[in-house]
Amino acid sequence: MATSKKQGNTYSVTAGLDIGNGYTKGRVDVGGTVYPVDIPSAMAYTSAARLAQPVSEESLSDLANSLDATVLSPAIPSVDRGRVLFGKRAITSKWDEIQFQIDSPVPKSRESLSVMLILDAIVSQVIAVAGFKGTLPTDIEVDAKLALALPIDDYLGHHTEYRESLMREPHRVIVHNFGTDVEVKTTFSDVVVVAEGVAALAALKNRGEDFLDKVVSFERASGATFDAAYTGEALAAAQNIVGIDIGEGTTNFAVFTNGTIDTDNSKSINRGFGTILDEVLDLLRQTDSGIPADSRGALEKILLSEPTLPKQQRIKARVEKELQKVIPTFVNRVTKTFSNVWRSVGAQVEVVYIYGGGASFVRDALVPRISQATESDGMETPVICLDSSYSRVLNADGLFRAAKNL
Repeated sequence: MATSKKQGNTYSVTAGLDIGNGYTKGRVDVGGTVYPVDIPSAMAYTSAARLAQPVSEESLSDLANSLDATVLSPAIPSVDRGRVLFGKRAITSKWDEIQFQIDSPVPKSRESLSVMLILDAIVSQVIAVAGFKGTLPTDIEVDAKLALALPIDDYLGHHTEYRESLMREPHRVIVHNFGTDVEVKTTFSDVVVVAEGVAALAALKNRGEDFLDKVVSFERASGATFDAAYTGEALAAAQNIVGIDIGEGTTNFAVFTNGTIDTDNSKSINRGFGTILDEVLDLLRQTDSGIPADSRGALEKILLSEPTLPKQQRIKARVEKELQKVIPTFVNRVTKTFSNVWRSVGAQVEVVYIYGGGASFVRDALVPRISQATESDGMETPVICLDSSYSRVLNADGLFRAAKNL
């Protein structure tokens, strides 16, 4: 496979992108150099923009979070095409922000925002590479190989049409950030779509025995009492696994049987940590709390903060108080779905992993319930909760590896 070679204004790109309800994460390989992607999954339609920026290191370094572009893609209905702002710029602009609706019945594969974010991540990085070379050309062509994921239920019903919609025709993006417009025409020569949670487990196994030894040691230091036979070596060799991937709008239950994804028993539910945050927002509004947060992202920043001043400490404590009120309902739903999965596959499962962006927030309430559900004849299957600081990007890591194998 030829990756990221370039001739003139033509670039070959390899990308693995996890299009999440809250954030788009991944990696894009251009010119043999791999660039990280971590942007809010947001855009805003605009009819005007501020003055054009000069082509500079500052304007190019995080272009995916400030891209101003007209997107003309055959994978996007004509009614959804237009000039848009992306990422952080979309959130802070005066224009109406568009994000994924986590309770929407429309599969992500049919959401125009999904395609918009894919093109933002790829086009922005290619333009940055071209700009750092010198004079920015007015026309660029991109040949891309891409790996994506869908929630398990969406994957079962829509992964083929998602792939085909992206590969049908070239996608045009006209970038307006600079003094002269730049048109980027992207063609996807190959696309693979996998089930969410599956790529994460592959990435976890790829990190190896030493990493898993550290994970096991951390779990035992945190009070886990599973048998001493469970070492990093044993977990790396495990072939029968259940992964609970807690995302923004979905929780996926990925089942591996004999080292292969078991689509018959894997499931997903349309509830994730974003659902919890929406419920917290509702509680704060009902009580006229005065908490300065009007979105899931704003609440998450408060929860992740480490305030030292009294006002911010009180704000975080109030948000945490409301969070604890709604977590039990989420945990009950996850445990019920897990128990249904467990009845079908539990006898052979060697380990259960909990991971994803919402894992750390629900760890204390969820791990005991899942451990209890796995108990048989006084023995529990190890339930290992991976810290969200790194497990939120496991799907992206696994997808990039899948893209490199195309």
